[in-house]
Amino acid sequence: MNSSQLFDFLIAEQGHLEEMIGLVQQRLANAPEGKLHQMINHRKYVQSYVYLEEHGTRKYIPNNNSDLIQRLAQKSYDKQILEVMQKRLDCVANTVSVYRTKDPDDILSNIPDSRRNLITPIDEPIDDYYIQKWKSQKHPGENTYEINTNIYTEAGEHVRSKSEKIIADKFYGKDIPYVYEPLLTLRHQIKITPDFVLLNKRTRQEFYFEHFGMMDNPEYSSKAIHKIEMYQNSGYWFGMNLLYTFETSSEMCDMRLLDTMIQNYLI
Repeated sequence: MNSSQLFDFLIAEQGHLEEMIGLVQQRLANAPEGKLHQMINHRKYVQSYVYLEEHGTRKYIPNNNSDLIQRLAQKSYDKQILEVMQKRLDCVANTVSVYRTKDPDDILSNIPDSRRNLITPIDEPIDDYYIQKWKSQKHPGENTYEINTNIYTEAGEHVRSKSEKIIADKFYGKDIPYVYEPLLTLRHQIKITPDFVLLNKRTRQEFYFEHFGMMDNPEYSSKAIHKIEMYQNSGYWFGMNLLYTFETSSEMCDMRLLDTMIQNYLI
């Protein structure tokens, strides 16, 4: 869990605790007077009493008054749980306050690039500098297979199909950093060029992305299945660090599924 995820978790936990405390306080405001005392008599029956602290007295509660017994038992639990949740809320609120005072990313962002190159940060912020460095490490342009189209993405990449353009433009429009046809080395030093590599800026997780566009072609589909198996043998699994889409000559890639994939894994 990175610092951004931790802060999001703390904010969510703070809201959850505040909501739960409000519900418990409302129940306590409507709770009956006194505390529940119970004992087992000589016949091994449970006897219930309400103890009134202000008066220092207790009153027997008949077993047929189960509603009062239940509400007093709930009151005892609610008072204990309120104390615990209030302590947790104080702790979380204090931590949130500390996180908001100064972001460690601000320290690095304010350092000039000439000096920043000399520094190894504890946790480098996801800014333009980080993204450009990430892109440069992916070695695009290694695919020597000629591109025989006149199709260009919004970001200016020359791509092999209209579907690749649509997909790339989706990533571009969602501000998801990507590299078209990066170099990837699989198991046994097998080098391939996936269609894209993508970066989730929130989690720093990267995903390789393949679009298999001619799945009704038997030879193509056989190669696509083999390629997926190559990924899996090298530790790349769908949803963990690999994503892919399919289409045929009669069925285009479902952009709604791509949107869901983006939302679930990349944002």
